[in-house]
Amino acid sequence: MQSWKRQLRSYRKLIGDDENLRLELNGFGAGIGTTQSIRNWLESDFGDTIGPQEERVFEAMEKVLPHRKENPSWEAYARATRMVRNARNRLNKRLSKDVIPRIYCEWKQGKKQWRPEFQYLQDHIEEFVDVFEIERVFPYEAEVPQNYVNKPIQVLSVWMEQERETDAENRTT
Repeated sequence: MQSWKRQLRSYRKLIGDDENLRLELNGFGAGIGTTQSIRNWLESDFGDTIGPQEERVFEAMEKVLPHRKENPSWEAYARATRMVRNARNRLNKRLSKDVIPRIYCEWKQGKKQWRPEFQYLQDHIEEFVDVFEIERVFPYEAEVPQNYVNKPIQVLSVWMEQERETDAENRTT
């Protein structure tokens, strides 16, 4: 995967900037909307964006980049990028659903981790976990998207208005 990033970075320097690169790739059917997409792929090897998701972008890269015989095909680059993205997504899901909550609970109980990588997470738990306490639960019904079920949501504007009305009624009686 590093090879296509390295080649694209070099080519970007050669032709001037991200906009020129975007236009050239789009000339071969890449369909890249903004230069920010290119920057997201290339600025960091460990950034949030692994690389393009569409195979047509890799096809366009193959047509634009100077071709060397030892270069893998665009299909190989696309497949490698997809594999890295899938592995990263699985890892992130596992960390957020299983590992971090367990480490946080053990940290709260004062238990020390014995594995160095878990010890690091425990030592820096505030960077990985946002803890908040629910002060009060209000009887409020609302339709929410499925991914918000059983999670605290803020309905402050509606709730605050109801509370003001209730407080006003209580003061007058």
